Amino acid sequence: MPTLVIGTPPTRQDPFSLPEATERQYDYSNTLGPRPGQVFTPMPVLNGQFVANPPLFFNWSSTLKQAQAAPALQKIGVTQAASGALSLNIPTEIAKKQNEIWILGLKPANSTRPTAYHLTGVQQYEITGPQTSISANLAPKTKPFLVLVQQKGPGSLLAQALVE
Repeated sequence: MPTLVIGTPPTRQDPFSLPEATERQYDYSNTLGPRPGQVFTPMPVLNGQFVANPPLFFNWSSTLKQAQAAPALQKIGVTQAASGALSLNIPTEIAKKQNEIWILGLKPANSTRPTAYHLTGVQQYEITGPQTSISANLAPKTKPFLVLVQQKGPGSLLAQALVE
């Protein structure tokens, strides 16, 4: 599963930043980070539970081990109609709680690393029940994309589906 890196440092304006992403980055920092209120880019949040220590990749190994030891994510069934509309089959115990759906468009970073992706779009949706529908005009237009269910706020990832 790709790592979602969000936000921008407060001292420099990122032209691609969204205010919502920056707010979420601060939420993660204040809830999970080793230094509340301090954000950095990239700021990997693994499985929605672990914030890797900044700023160098070689400092992330202990956080990566924690994330790999976490319980496996449940599976989401995804079908896409000819119109493009999505039907999501979400495990009932997850659908009953205050969780949210994230759909991330993916573009392979390069042909030599097929598991590394650039995000091409991030959308947030509400869960309406174990059978949640997303209309064609709101669904991703290209594949692959990743469907995640996450606890509201900075919370754990609970379920996933990769649609290729």
